[in-house]
Amino acid sequence: MELSQMNLRKRMAYGIACLISYMKHSGIDPFIYKDEIDILAQYTSASNLAQWEIKAKKLIYEKYPHEATWGRIEKFFDNLYWIGASELYGTPSGCNESEVLLNDILSVLHESSIDPPDISLYLLHSLNSSGSVSDCFGNAFVFDWSVIGAEKTVINN
Repeated sequence: MELSQMNLRKRMAYGIACLISYMKHSGIDPFIYKDEIDILAQYTSASNLAQWEIKAKKLIYEKYPHEATWGRIEKFFDNLYWIGASELYGTPSGCNESEVLLNDILSVLHESSIDPPDISLYLLHSLNSSGSVSDCFGNAFVFDWSVIGAEKTVINN
């Protein structure tokens, strides 16, 4: 997979699609985690990512404060949060941390014998070689996580 060329908003969207695939395979209803998935999905369309980060951190880490008790789902939330937050402050350079985090998510799918979602739609918009900050984050787009259950993802970009 060509994760290194995927911008951060697409990495978040693909990571959420992986989470939902994991949940479906494990017999977990994603709607149980609607608040968490919604806040993570807001990353793809947020005009102010610093405000997104504050809301996401508050929701996820206040709801799951004890890392020692986390299961797979909470670890997914942690990885997804950091995919979004890892490059927010400072100048993004290569977005390597978020790529490692997304690879961790894909490893969980592989270890669980779950096929990852089709990545082709997420690769349509990649990092540009100019290295500007906006290239790293990509343009905002609408990600409707609820339709993944119908094997469909809505990405407007």
